[in-house]
Amino acid sequence: MTHKIRCALAVVALIASATASATTINWGTISTSATRSIGNSFDDRGSFSDRYNFTLTGSASASGSADWGGFSWLDIDVTSISLYSGGSLIGSDTSPAHFSFGNLGAGSYSLFVSGNVTG
Repeated sequence: MTHKIRCALAVVALIASATASATTINWGTISTSATRSIGNSFDDRGSFSDRYNFTLTGSASASGSADWGGFSWLDIDVTSISLYSGGSLIGSDTSPAHFSFGNLGAGSYSLFVSGNVTG
């Protein structure tokens, strides 16, 4: 049986002064019914590519949606969400308001959330 891992993308930005950046988060081993939140804060305009590492112990699918939580005025554009396993691209979504990656087996994965902060 395939289970789902749900990711809720909640990006909250704080505009001040510096550059947008990259963050790496290690979720460790997660169960097939787990939910994880994805988020970041930004100091200034620029691109970002955040990496979320995790391990699955069994079959699963990963899905999620972008939820700006009332902060759409911050001009954050998520341009892609990509999933890798062992350096190999599993899939990528360039319209990531809703994303889904199915048929995942046990193993280690990296989920990349990339975009631009323009506001």
